[in-house]
Amino acid sequence: MNLSYYIARKYFFSKRKRNISNVITAISVVGFAFGSMALIVVLSAFNGFEVLVDSLYHSFYPDIKITPKTGKVFLPDSSKLKEIVNLQDVLYASEILEENVLLKYDRKQNIATIKGVSANYTKMVRMDSLIVQGESRLQRGAFNYAIVGGGIAYKLSVNPYNHMVPLHVYVPRRDGNPLIRPDKAFSEGKILPSGIFVLEESIDNKYVFVPMRFAREILDYPNQISSYEINLKNEDRLFEVQAEIKQILGSAFNVKNRYQQNEVLYRIMKSEKIAVYLILTFILLIAAFNVTGSLYMLVIEKENDIRVMQAMGAHASLIKRIFLMEGFIVTLLGSVIGIVIGVAICYAQQRYGLVKFGGEGSMVVEAYPVKMNFWDFPVVLGTAVVIGFITSYYPALRASRLSVSR
Repeated sequence: MNLSYYIARKYFFSKRKRNISNVITAISVVGFAFGSMALIVVLSAFNGFEVLVDSLYHSFYPDIKITPKTGKVFLPDSSKLKEIVNLQDVLYASEILEENVLLKYDRKQNIATIKGVSANYTKMVRMDSLIVQGESRLQRGAFNYAIVGGGIAYKLSVNPYNHMVPLHVYVPRRDGNPLIRPDKAFSEGKILPSGIFVLEESIDNKYVFVPMRFAREILDYPNQISSYEINLKNEDRLFEVQAEIKQILGSAFNVKNRYQQNEVLYRIMKSEKIAVYLILTFILLIAAFNVTGSLYMLVIEKENDIRVMQAMGAHASLIKRIFLMEGFIVTLLGSVIGIVIGVAICYAQQRYGLVKFGGEGSMVVEAYPVKMNFWDFPVVLGTAVVIGFITSYYPALRASRLSVSR
């Protein structure tokens, strides 16, 4: 057995002459336990929110989105699009045409964005799972239908079961002159709402899905599209397929994957996670200074032992390792206890949803989401060990110098 570890363990478990030293050591262990527990719980909560946000946005944002680098719309090259659709990893592809419009339902008005989509779009976004009222129907024969975001539906008091009141859509004419002919300044279209979807507030307050043929007619874009959205069979091939599509289309288009479409959101979430980790680490560092006090008191108490070991030929490096090992035992014991408690709390939250959101069912999930990540454990343990080494070094150095000077 390693001599420094053996002596450090003996010092840790033996009863000390000064009871306050035992108390400070116990406080040090508890401090590391609480700090490690907090790190595990908070990091797991951030992991849970990342998974939740990713699952929500997965229902709306495609795996890959193609947009023009200049202008709002473009004329799709049918040969290139066919080549993209024929890629073995492509599952769904949909032409998109969207524009800001004025909506009027009964006597209420609101600004929104209509999103004209292909017939298979409802399968791409699993629209059935998002519908809270009505159904996910966009067209039936010659009839067009709209699927309205929950926020817009609330503001306009849309009733998808009332087939007598249509949704009026107004959009400025691209070739109209409102000064000469004010009555011809807007194109107007009527469409029946078939369903209301709820996903995320910013999306619910913005979008209304309509068939592509309706969007083309009211926006006067017979062939142009705003973007081309693609879902893949295997998301593990996302970056490879993105590179293939870029090579097919050339430099005139932006080809963004799911994360690049929401780059700011994901960057903010990662920044917040790092910031919280640093704050909790700083708090753990402050709590860890109890270890410094405990070791200083132990050095004073074991001064005679240090002299005896020096007389028996112990080098200064051995004395220093003994007290570093003492700090390491305190750190490791507290950290392991904290991690175990943190895992238990996260498991209980995952299984039983102990801490819930308010809102009486208005949230997407009832309880705070938690997901434990394997790599969080070595990060937390490594952080605690580094902090333990820093706070143990100077007492250990003092002990080694004391042994030399006597």
